[in-house]
Amino acid sequence: MYEIISFISISVLSLVFYFLFKKNRIIISNRLAWLSVKIIIFLAGIIIVYINIMKFNDYLDKKSWPTVKGEIVDFKIVGIKTREPDISYRFLVKGTSFKGHTNLATPFFGSSKSQEQTARVISGNYQVGDSVMVYYDANNPKYSALKIRPLWSTYMQLTFGIFIVSGMLALILIPLNSKEDKK
Repeated sequence: MYEIISFISISVLSLVFYFLFKKNRIIISNRLAWLSVKIIIFLAGIIIVYINIMKFNDYLDKKSWPTVKGEIVDFKIVGIKTREPDISYRFLVKGTSFKGHTNLATPFFGSSKSQEQTARVISGNYQVGDSVMVYYDANNPKYSALKIRPLWSTYMQLTFGIFIVSGMLALILIPLNSKEDKK
C-alpha cells in the first residue's frame, strides 16, 4: 500500500516537472517555476515522512500483539545474490496450529559473503527444535512474527524524507541571491 502511494507521488511529481520545464510551455517566470519545484519536492518529502511514520505506527500496534510459545521447525539460508535466513516456526492458538516464516528483517545490503556470515550468526541463535516466543495477530493468527521491529529501510527512508523536507524548507524560506533578485 505504502509503495503504491510513493509510486503515485513520484509519477505526479514527474508530470509536473515535465509541464514546468518543457520548452514553450513555461507560462510563469523562472523564479516562480523553481519555487513551484521546491514546493513540490517539499510535499514529496512530507509524503515520504508520513508513509514511514505510518510504518512505525504499524510496528507499535504489533508490539501489543499477544505472544505464545512456538517451536522452530526449519532453518535455512536462501537466495542467490541476496543471502538471508529463512526461519520456519510453528505455534498453537486456541488449539489450532499455525506456521510462520521470517527472515528477522535481515538487511539485504553488503556482499554475499557478509550476508552469509550474518545469516550463520543468526542460525546460531535459532536451531530446529528451539522454543521461541511468537507474536501473533489475535484477530488473524496466520499473521505472526518472532521479532517486532522496523526494517532498517524504514529508518533510512524516514531520514531521507526529513532531509528533503528540511532542505526544501530552507530553500523556500531563505531566498538565494540571483541576477533576477537584483533587478
